[in-house]
Amino acid sequence: MLSNSQKYALGMSINLLISSIQLLINPLLGLQSNVPPEYFRKFVLLEEANNFGGLSIDEIYSHQDLIIYLANLLYDINLYEQDVKVFWKNLISNKENQENFNISKSIDGNKLMAVVTSLITSAKIENSQKD
Repeated sequence: MLSNSQKYALGMSINLLISSIQLLINPLLGLQSNVPPEYFRKFVLLEEANNFGGLSIDEIYSHQDLIIYLANLLYDINLYEQDVKVFWKNLISNKENQENFNISKSIDGNKLMAVVTSLITSAKIENSQKD
């Protein structure tokens, strides 16, 4: 049988252990993608009838990595239409970005960013339902 002081010390030790675990886990959880590739595929299937603002399914899938990257990058950022235009111009002006994400000059940045915005909105709804 434990004395009251031993029970108190045991309780404090357990609380310290739980707090330590949270301190280790929370930063790792922050590294998780808000828009994982699995959700992107689900989004494409659900939104296919909406025609993605004029982009074809082939264009969407050929820029899948870019769309997912941008959705995660911009997930918690409120962008206005003017911001989106400036952001897109800067993104495609960088040769490294063009090569890494296979960005062709023929892709309509406004349409692609509209898909990204729609994906973010959909992912936020999905993520809020999980919590």
